Formats: sequence, C-alpha cells, structure tokens
Amino acid sequence: KEQPGVCEWNGNGFGPHDPGRNREMTDKDPDGFDAMYPIRDDWPCDWIEAGEWNARELLLAMKKGLPYLFRFQTADKHRFRNGHPHYNDVEITVPHTGMPARELLKLVASHLDGWQATLFPSHMILYEEEHTYKFGTVIWPE
Repeated sequence: KEQPGVCEWNGNGFGPHDPGRNREMTDKDPDGFDAMYPIRDDWPCDWIEAGEWNARELLLAMKKGLPYLFRFQTADKHRFRNGHPHYNDVEITVPHTGMPARELLKLVASHLDGWQATLFPSHMILYEEEHTYKFGTVIWPE
C-alpha cells in the first residue's frame, strides 16, 4: 500500500549509479521505474548554445546537463573526459540553442562514421558499433 509522500521508486534499486556498458546486452524487459517513467529524449538542452562545438566538449556538456544517464564510448573508461580519437577533433555546428537531447545526439552521431546512437527507456548511448538491441531504438544511423 502506498503512503502519501513516499516516492514510488524508493526501495526498488533506483539510484544514480551507472550499471555499465553491458546492461544493454541483457535483453531484459525494462521494468519498475524505467518502464513507468521513461526518459524524455526531447529534453531541451538549453545549456547548449548555438554555435561551433568540439564533439568531445559537446558530449561532455550533454552528459553533465541531462537529468538521466548518457553514456558514450571513450578511449579510456577511467578517463572519460579525454574522449576518443574518433571525435576529439571533430567540429560540429549546433544550429540553435536548446535543441532536444535526441536531436543533439543525432547531430553528433551523424558526424562519426560507423557510430550508432541508441535510445533506451532509461538512458541514451553513443558507441562505435552496429548493434540491434531488443529494448533500444537506434536513432542514428536512420
């Protein structure tokens, strides 16, 4: 029985910890919090201003500002701020301030050959891969 003022996800394992790269490979049905409250991929990234961006800096800014998990491939998992050689020197023009997260992710992925952007109920990822996920939606390549 629910009590007033008690968050529904308390005690269900919901928390701020990143479960890691292999979570996507489990093909486990989204349940609990993720199924009931999927992320908003249209989240307005109003802290991302229009203009020229380095891809690594843009990914880091998205990761810092989004209210949900956003994971992207790096060359060293212990130093994610160092990025990856395939995007560290890529320049991207963000056409307008406050673009939705999904559109920003597609924009970055469209500049990276062989990279895939995928949306899950609980998070988004960008990896150099071609993979079909049972519970993920590929948003790039289209």
